Amino acid sequence: MKRITATAIGIVLAAGLAIASPQSTATDLVTRYYATTSEADLAATWGDWHPGATHHIEIKTGIKDGDFAFSYAMFDWENLPDWTAEPEIMEAMKGYEETGRSDPNLTISAEGTDTIVTAQSKVAYVWDGYKGAMTQTDRFTIATTAGRAVIRDLTTLYDYR
Repeated sequence: MKRITATAIGIVLAAGLAIASPQSTATDLVTRYYATTSEADLAATWGDWHPGATHHIEIKTGIKDGDFAFSYAMFDWENLPDWTAEPEIMEAMKGYEETGRSDPNLTISAEGTDTIVTAQSKVAYVWDGYKGAMTQTDRFTIATTAGRAVIRDLTTLYDYR
């Protein structure tokens, strides 16, 4: 067999395998995200994220001037300042402990060409002796890029109201 023929056969076989390989669904991406338990696990899922993905975080406290929000580009998360080391945050979170968390309840919808996966969890906590429950809602925007599903945007709402 000549090299050119072997190369052509190899390209055809590789293309066939790429086409036949199972594609991740929006639910698969979200399930893998929740299965991460460490930064190393999260880094292993980088292929599930769009290169321009952003993460928006909103915290609703129900206290006047207590709500705040921020966002960052996912590719830049390693360069973000450690917000847990900020004196104001450390003081505000003093005495806070998460004591339980429900499995996320997933709902799927479509928005244009994107798939939206919303995951809602109930989180039990103790904060300075006060027991409460917070609702965490994660809204994943899943887009198709180069023929595969990727997470383009994640919005997380921590609702203590």
